[in-house]
Amino acid sequence: MNLYRYISSTIAKSRKTRFLRFARLVSLLSVMLGVLALLISLAILHGFENELRNNTTKFTSHIVVFSYNKDPISNIKEITEQIRAHFDVISVIHPIIEGEGLIRSTGFIDGIMFRIYNPSKDPNGFSKLIAGKNYFSSDSANEIIVGEPLLRKLGLQIGDFVNLYSINIKENTPKYKIRKFKIISTYKTGMTTYDETLVLLPETSARSFIGMPPNSANKIEIFITDINQAKDVSQSIMQFLGFPFWTLTYYEIHSSLFAWIELQREPIPLVLGIISIVAMLNIITTLIITVIEKTRTIGILRTLGISKIGIIKIFAYQGFQIGLYGVAAGCVLSFVFCFLQQQFKFIHLKGEIYFLDALPIFISPVHYVLVALITFVLVLLASVLPALIAAKIKPVSALRFK
Repeated sequence: MNLYRYISSTIAKSRKTRFLRFARLVSLLSVMLGVLALLISLAILHGFENELRNNTTKFTSHIVVFSYNKDPISNIKEITEQIRAHFDVISVIHPIIEGEGLIRSTGFIDGIMFRIYNPSKDPNGFSKLIAGKNYFSSDSANEIIVGEPLLRKLGLQIGDFVNLYSINIKENTPKYKIRKFKIISTYKTGMTTYDETLVLLPETSARSFIGMPPNSANKIEIFITDINQAKDVSQSIMQFLGFPFWTLTYYEIHSSLFAWIELQREPIPLVLGIISIVAMLNIITTLIITVIEKTRTIGILRTLGISKIGIIKIFAYQGFQIGLYGVAAGCVLSFVFCFLQQQFKFIHLKGEIYFLDALPIFISPVHYVLVALITFVLVLLASVLPALIAAKIKPVSALRFK
């Protein structure tokens, strides 16, 4: 095999065939760019899915229990204890109080969502996203934590005061409360939709401000040990509780976001096929040109005793080299790009459109192994046809070829 490799390398490096060397370079670049495009696309799609899943579960849980018409759930402590006792897969369960209202500063007013925040009950690690003080001075303090984009819209700073309006509609009559709150911290998830609308309050303060009766809540949030079982556990909890309760998983609550990801994922097989076909055609073309350019060389080698199998090995090895170098270069460049984007986030997005403010990246070794393996196998298959053509050339015809 060393002999065949040496002959193949000598043919490829011949200075008399600059056009052939250029064609080899184009083939190598096509393989490299194909691998690069595929790996980056997969990293972005997987990154979007992971970031959306992680960020959405910071604002909600794996499973949420509601009451029909979203009326307040009474006897909340008894219900949560019953659910915890009946389902072993539950890791955390706690009631949530939230409501709608307005926030107002000088020259700015906008609709927002109120939600309680308790650092001692933080299974999703939301406190890590808070810049500065991540706790309230007391459970009844008139203090809030707002998203960083909302703070910029308000034109305020941490420590400033802002007016909040709580609006309730009962018997077709709107009732509202106005209270002044102090901004003590900001948070940033990267999901602009939430960062601009969600305001966090202490539990007792939120209960009195929103008008929630004691031992009641808007919903119950449940975290389970395996998020992949969320759908089955959700159905079981709904059957266990019965009317008037119903449940939704994090996937169902944010179905439009995940449907968007699935839509982006569907063209991937088609893109993979097209890129692979282009790379294969380039390699086939390059090797066929090599066979034509080196027809006399093939005749000489056959005359010297090189078998047909040997000729196949010589030209297949050239395809092997193109595939090896192209796949390796594509993998390295893809990893460098993905690593830099993860660390420095130099590619920014419009959060209002893409839900995230930076291009998300997820580096998966499985993606690299699969793409490299499939591409390399296709390259080797593309090398077989020109190699067979070269092996069928008769020595006498080759020596007469001009």
